[in-house]
Amino acid sequence: MNRIKTYLIVVVLIYTTTLGIAQSNPFMDAMKHEIQRGMDSLKIEKMLPPKFISYSISDAKTIQIKATLGAIVLSEEKPFRLFENRVLVGENGKTNENYLDENNMWSWNNISNEVPFSNNKNDIRRALWLLTDNNYKDAITNYEAKISALSQQSLTEEEKQLVDFCLVTKSETVVPYQSFQFNKSQMESLARNLSIVFNKYHNIQKSDVNVFVYDGQVFFANSEGTSVQYPLQIISVKVVATTQAPSGEVLNDHVLWFCKNTSQLPDEKTMLAEVEKMANNLSELVQKNAINEPYSGPILFEGQAAAEVFVQKFFTNVNGLVAVRKPVVGSEQIISMAPDKVKENTLEAMLNKKIISRDISIEALPTLAAFQNTTLIGSFITDAEGVKARDTLVLVEKGVLKNLLCTRTPSLKMKQTNGHARAALHNGGIKTVTGAGVIKMFNNNPVTSVDKKKLKEMLLASAKEEDLEYAYIVRKVVSDAADIENENSISFFGASKPKTDLSKTIQVYRVKVFDGSEELVSLAEVQGLSTKSFKRILATSSEMQVYNTMIMPINIDIYNWDYKLTGTPASFILPEGLLFQELDIVKEKQGVVKNIPVVGNPLSKIK
Repeated sequence: MNRIKTYLIVVVLIYTTTLGIAQSNPFMDAMKHEIQRGMDSLKIEKMLPPKFISYSISDAKTIQIKATLGAIVLSEEKPFRLFENRVLVGENGKTNENYLDENNMWSWNNISNEVPFSNNKNDIRRALWLLTDNNYKDAITNYEAKISALSQQSLTEEEKQLVDFCLVTKSETVVPYQSFQFNKSQMESLARNLSIVFNKYHNIQKSDVNVFVYDGQVFFANSEGTSVQYPLQIISVKVVATTQAPSGEVLNDHVLWFCKNTSQLPDEKTMLAEVEKMANNLSELVQKNAINEPYSGPILFEGQAAAEVFVQKFFTNVNGLVAVRKPVVGSEQIISMAPDKVKENTLEAMLNKKIISRDISIEALPTLAAFQNTTLIGSFITDAEGVKARDTLVLVEKGVLKNLLCTRTPSLKMKQTNGHARAALHNGGIKTVTGAGVIKMFNNNPVTSVDKKKLKEMLLASAKEEDLEYAYIVRKVVSDAADIENENSISFFGASKPKTDLSKTIQVYRVKVFDGSEELVSLAEVQGLSTKSFKRILATSSEMQVYNTMIMPINIDIYNWDYKLTGTPASFILPEGLLFQELDIVKEKQGVVKNIPVVGNPLSKIK
């Protein structure tokens, strides 16, 4: 199999970016000046001074375009220059972080995090100063409250010894940035042309095409002497359609493209064909019968569905391969008020134990830039905390858990960062979160790594062994990156919504054991799928796929008031097919089922 493994090279040099920021740029100068001033002067009598200060400034040009049925309904080109500030106070390994009470639970702050566009160092310093001052005062308040709460709670010795922030060596890294060329008129034309496809599909009630361009650079500095610069560039085209089944249930479908440069998008003809295929599939799904009886048996996930199963179970689920620090709470009421913010990763206790099939291994390859001629949008050289990325980090080795993705915030078992603080797009700026970059899952066993034809044969053989007349193949499910909002997946201005089950299915096929013929069915819900299900994988396909997507962080809210593209760019390399020994499928029950429109689509009468 042809594999292209192009590793990014760290280049530490002096250069001028196309955003007009020269070597001695005002961002770095202002951040370093305010860091030093804060460390020297931020002090309230009888209170602790700061022990750590950092800033991240994101400087980006953006476009967002929305089209429906051939008409542009939004076209906006807008710059964003925003910053993130972190102030730590504390002693004896404890800081103000990893603490939750009624005062900090929602993290609202009415002080602006905007950076002036003047490129004047003093203007930037003034913007940094006000928020830093406020954050220092909040840090003192939270630290005092946290120490008080700790003194009243019974903790294990391991919990008592757990520090809040791990030490690292300082790093100075500049990742070369080059602004890409994009033409707003061409993007509008693309959005219009893709959206026109839906004009002839009269049983589809709503369709949108959203085009996003985020062309930015991030500047980071901290009080330990670390300073890094790196590009953050994402192109996204999202095509989403919604309709109703005859019985009223909501049906969705989507096509998503993510890349780092406009030149990496497919040509328009290819994109039109994909949208046409999606619209036709959704239109056909409306006419298909819902499943009429529950099923328990082998299920094969292929293509996009296989990728989403992997992503949703291991990287957007609290009990996955991302370390989660359980916060100290100020009172018992916090647990009932915000239960999803106080969860811990139960998988972490299984470190050095078998968690999935011994056939399967999982690695983080953050510096890998391309695979099979596909650019990996999740690749990075330095993380959002200035920690240099490793070439390879083993997460699961032949079924045994070895590591979780983690940052400078330790958890019970992961005491030291492995460089997976990521810059998540957040309302036009960034928020530092823990998350995946480039992840590879592969089968170590040649006996259970077979081609897709053989994999389907194994599905039918397994179903026959269970005396079943049919089995199921799932080929597509709703991706969180599609940002579909309905009664069953409501997001609050883009805030992440915790979930444990697999998202709604889109394409599910009932396959007859007798002859292997397939029938598309609707409203099929997969149940019983968890990380433990990966212990009972019968086989995987030998063919590999690349899945570029945007993922939402765990236990952290991301918002999109000003800019709708959110999340962390991530890339997943995995088998095209995953065959599970036993899962359940039932008819989907939606919370609120509305009647279908009384009057039909007016376009159906227009010839």
